[in-house]
Amino acid sequence: MVFMQYLIFTLFFGAVSSFAVYEETGSSYSILVGNTRGDNIVEYSSSGEYIGEFISADSGLLDSPDDIVKYGDNIYVSTGTTPENSAIMKFSLDGTGGEIFASGNGMYRPYGFTFYSGILYVSSFMSDQILMNDET
Repeated sequence: MVFMQYLIFTLFFGAVSSFAVYEETGSSYSILVGNTRGDNIVEYSSSGEYIGEFISADSGLLDSPDDIVKYGDNIYVSTGTTPENSAIMKFSLDGTGGEIFASGNGMYRPYGFTFYSGILYVSSFMSDQILMNDET
């Protein structure tokens, strides 16, 4: 119950946009939380303990991160507030190796996204479009 109370506090005061759960080993897992205003992703243990920044604001790779998805052996994050910096970023499971996975083609403030049958679908909030990228 303490963990849920902490998450509710974070939601009200930390501008959390999204979170993802991924398995590390056995029944142990991590929870990644997108901090839109902080331009970072933070990590919690399965018991609710704060681990630290998973992707640092100092990396300069994120601008108002929103959705987080684990797909295959990678973590993907929607980020960006302008057409020029809006993208889906790809990271390894340890938070390193940030690279642009998809951008352009009308993507402007990507919020939600998912992979289905190897195809990336992105909700582009400011351009009112659902975009598809089949180069996965």
